[in-house]
Amino acid sequence: MDTEFVLQTHHLNKQFGSVRAVDDVSLGIRHAEVFGFLGPNGAGKTTTISMILGLTYPTSGEIKVFGERVTPEHNRALRRVGMMVGEPALMLAFSARRNLQALSYLYPDLPAKRIDEVLEMVDLQATRNLPVRKFSTGMKQRLGLALALLNKPDLLILDEPTNGMDPAGMQEIRILLRSLAEQGTTVFLSSHLLHEMEQVCDRVAVIQHGQIIAQGKMTELLPKHDIVHIRTANLEQTVQALKDLPGAKHIKIDASSIEVQEVSSEQVLSFLVTRGLTPKEVSVSRPDLESVFLELTQKTA
Repeated sequence: MDTEFVLQTHHLNKQFGSVRAVDDVSLGIRHAEVFGFLGPNGAGKTTTISMILGLTYPTSGEIKVFGERVTPEHNRALRRVGMMVGEPALMLAFSARRNLQALSYLYPDLPAKRIDEVLEMVDLQATRNLPVRKFSTGMKQRLGLALALLNKPDLLILDEPTNGMDPAGMQEIRILLRSLAEQGTTVFLSSHLLHEMEQVCDRVAVIQHGQIIAQGKMTELLPKHDIVHIRTANLEQTVQALKDLPGAKHIKIDASSIEVQEVSSEQVLSFLVTRGLTPKEVSVSRPDLESVFLELTQKTA
């Protein structure tokens, strides 16, 4: 396994009876990048993360964190990892500060000021002494993130960190994660909020039915061409005509309009007019991570 990776899985498999929940998953997460892990419910994300964190044994394959093999019995490397997976385990009768203080006893060398630092990082300073039972879902998520950051981790593993947050809160967390990466922290981020992932991740992997179906830089996965949408009364005739337009690709009927890629709206309009097929409307959209994700997962459904 390659030493350039902070986290790496190699041909990872997990079998539950006759069901293979994780099937030959190989990932490599580099230093100081934000890596997105995407997939529909039941795709194998949580099972993969559980194995990475040494919570369950793989059926076969290997996991290394900072170059050290990780299993439930060999987890020394996880001391340098901060994690928030699922709903944060919080003491509801205690304040945010008391929750952090309780965890800090596990790190005797931790500076006392670190608690205030992480409270400020997640914007909980003003409510640090309020009982957690009075927190909203989004505030509890912030506290869970503060707990994950307390030990100044070199690798941060997060599962749905912005659950329950409003758009402003999501933006703050997105800025925080990018800032952490710029300061040298590696972030492994699992989320179903594709718009957020698109804005914060350097690279992503898409998992479906336990298998990685796509992996790469965000710039590699997102199409480089706009999508031209055409509304017309002559759908079938227009589709047939567009097949003769040089460069036009991925022509398809979508609901009441036609989509075509790799040509400009000006080219489409000019070409159709010369064929006597003046459309009602021509518009342009930019493909995003959500459209790519849906196309990938529908192909393998």
